[in-house]
Amino acid sequence: MFINEFDSPVLDLSWTFLRSENDFAKVNKGMLEINLKKAGLRSLSSPSFIGRRIESASFEVIVELLLKQLQMNENAGITLFANNRNHVRIDFDGQSLKLIEVRDGELVMIKDSPVESENVKIKIRSIDEVFSIFYFNGREWVLFAENLRMLSLNKYRYTGAFIGLYGSSNGRKPKGKLLVNRFEYRNR
Repeated sequence: MFINEFDSPVLDLSWTFLRSENDFAKVNKGMLEINLKKAGLRSLSSPSFIGRRIESASFEVIVELLLKQLQMNENAGITLFANNRNHVRIDFDGQSLKLIEVRDGELVMIKDSPVESENVKIKIRSIDEVFSIFYFNGREWVLFAENLRMLSLNKYRYTGAFIGLYGSSNGRKPKGKLLVNRFEYRNR
């Protein structure tokens, strides 16, 4: 089990960055602050990505995000990431929660739903590589998507996909940031 409430000014050494040193993420006032970059996850350049290895085919992760600092045309969220051509994103753009799969470079929108809060809790549960995704509405966990078999991740089982956090300004000058209050990962 790994729980990070970002109460130390130094990031835990188990966090990994994608194609860059950490020039965009820091712990500030008990939160992980991720400054957005122009590059997105499909880019071969250096996106704002911080992640941990997925250690098992069965796991659960709960992440508390604060999205109020996202600007127009910016997005941020959680990703199950194999590489720039194969990943899954639970994506927030300030107005909606989107479930997106990128499979062999092709983007597939799986689900899109309005979000009523700037503070979002997401739970991802994998049981033998079958995923269910939930969000917390302030009172209870609500099922967002279930029985998902992410083909974009299956072939990377042994080389290690990541569960991570990311943000992008989609080619524009970045202004916003993603704030993360808590990240909890456990094998099941």
